[in-house]
Amino acid sequence: MPEVGTVTGTVTLDGNPVAGATVSFWPKEGGRTSTGVTDENGRYELEYMPGVKGAKIGRCQVSVSTMREAEYDESGENIIREATEETIPSDYNDDTSLEQDVKAGDNQINLDLTT
Repeated sequence: MPEVGTVTGTVTLDGNPVAGATVSFWPKEGGRTSTGVTDENGRYELEYMPGVKGAKIGRCQVSVSTMREAEYDESGENIIREATEETIPSDYNDDTSLEQDVKAGDNQINLDLTT
């Protein structure tokens, strides 16, 4: 397993916390993507793999998205979670150019997004 650094922070859009957003860090030099989901205060913590917090050390491309497809139960007929629309500008997800450096140890990376 490569060396990882813990990554926590907050996501805001125009100064307001973003709840329920998926934050993803893709290592620029290749490797596993780390993800986290923001809470009601916009706070997130990345997970490298189950039971391992953090992201691969180095430069990462970052995306933030609130879009989710609906989830259904095993029968496929009952919705467990409704689909959600994208509320984050595409500059931060589909067309992201956002990048951050992950260092060894603890990383506090706040993502202050604007429309």
